[in-house]
Amino acid sequence: MAAEPNTATDNGEATVDPDFIRRAVELADLNAVRVALYQHTGDPELAALPKALELDDAQRALLIDKAVAWLEQHAGPGAPEEPPEDELRVLMNMATQETMGDLEFTARRELPAFKPFPLMTSWTDGTPELPEGFRVVIVGSGFSGLATAVQMASVGATIANRGVRMRPRVVSSERGGRKRVVSRKVAAQVRDMMLGVVRGGTGSAAALPGVEVAGKTGTAELRPTHGGAIDPKNTDAWFVAFAPAYDPQVAVAVMLVGAGQGGATAAPVAREMLSAAL
Repeated sequence: MAAEPNTATDNGEATVDPDFIRRAVELADLNAVRVALYQHTGDPELAALPKALELDDAQRALLIDKAVAWLEQHAGPGAPEEPPEDELRVLMNMATQETMGDLEFTARRELPAFKPFPLMTSWTDGTPELPEGFRVVIVGSGFSGLATAVQMASVGATIANRGVRMRPRVVSSERGGRKRVVSRKVAAQVRDMMLGVVRGGTGSAAALPGVEVAGKTGTAELRPTHGGAIDPKNTDAWFVAFAPAYDPQVAVAVMLVGAGQGGATAAPVAREMLSAAL
């Protein structure tokens, strides 16, 4: 869990903006915040907290206050090293609030939690200078999926761009690389199928009046759901989309933790994002 310093004093010392940090924590995945903060502090109050969806107002406020206080004192570039296996098992069990078997543990430790960030961005000729006032906060632990939202947005953008993948970038002045990864024919076929998903399939909640939206729903299991009662908390909701389908201007990816089916919860969020961007 790290926050990038965003201001400087007259003598050049980096400082942090507490209001900015608080806002970033409030918008973050609080499950990830709880686990990452516990990794740094070992605070038993954090271990006793339930999952984010089950936090009451007082518990949520306690978690946010603790995270903000820690970040105000320790904010800076960097990410933690992968902990020893016994500690990592504790963190993973805390994330799911279930005792994880060896097979699931082995699979999840390969996730991007302890990989260099950003996962898909590389710079040539050194890191570019950031614009004045640029600020970023990264808060997370990454135990919940095999792909990040940025990666899936890139997938959608690649289909929208007729099979050519643009290298994701944070700074608009940085020159982005491009590479064909899918043929124009296959990209067009996928686009047409994504159009069908929104026109009359599981992604119809992403439809916009007068705009052709191409999209795909996703429902990622956090734990086995076969044969059990339907519980939205058991799945992450995904939706990837771009629009207008035949003249794409924007691509988005939405991932909602423990929010059920992608078409029911993530697609409406994607619709609002597309509407705002267009």
